[in-house]
Formats: sequence, structure tokens, C-alpha cells
Amino acid sequence: MKVFLADIDVPPDAIAHAIPSILWILFFVLLCLGIWNQGKKAFGRRPPIDDELEALKKKLGGEIIHAKNSVRKELGDRIDSVEEIVGNIQVDRERKWGEWKTEIHAVDNKVERLLGRLEFVLKKVERL
Repeated sequence: MKVFLADIDVPPDAIAHAIPSILWILFFVLLCLGIWNQGKKAFGRRPPIDDELEALKKKLGGEIIHAKNSVRKELGDRIDSVEEIVGNIQVDRERKWGEWKTEIHAVDNKVERLLGRLEFVLKKVERL
């Protein structure tokens, strides 16, 4: 005759004491597995950090040099264009300054002629 679990008469007090015990055993097993896993990560076989850093340096070295050269080229192109713009601005400024000088001298000459005429008219008025 086969015996089923439902046929076994287990007192409720035993079940009440067994469940926390089973949970504690499960907790302890999981804790041990976690400690073992962390120890494996910390003390497992890995290449020394210097070798890892050297490999990383070789891997990224070319990328860094390429990026540096591209930035230098781009900045050089921008600097050249800025220098060209500044040169054009200086030429325009000198041209405009020359034009303004001639305009100022023309106005100055007109003012001197007007003052001369005004003095001439004032002398005629004084004679009358």
C-alpha cells in the first residue's frame, strides 16, 4: 500500500516550527552561494591590472591620436578662415577710413569757404 503525504498526520505545531527552520536553511545556503560567487569574482583568474591597462592603452591609443589630429585639422581650418576674415575686415576698415578722411577734408574745405564768405559778407555789412 502506498502512503501519500496527505495521509500522514502531522501536528500543526511541527509545521509551524518547520517552516521558519526551512527558511533559515534556505537563507544560509543563499548567503553561502553569494559569498562564494563574490570570492570567485574577487580572487578568480584574471590577468594583472597592468596587462589589462596596457591592452586598453593600445586599443584606445590609435583612436585618441586620430581624434587629436582631426581636432587640430578642424581648428587649423577654422583659424585660417578667421584670419582671412580678420584680414578682410582690416582692409575694409582702412578703405572706409580713407573715404571718411576725404569726406572730412571736403567738408572742412566747404566750412572754410563758407566762413571766408561769411567774413567777406560781414566786412561788407560793416562798411555800410
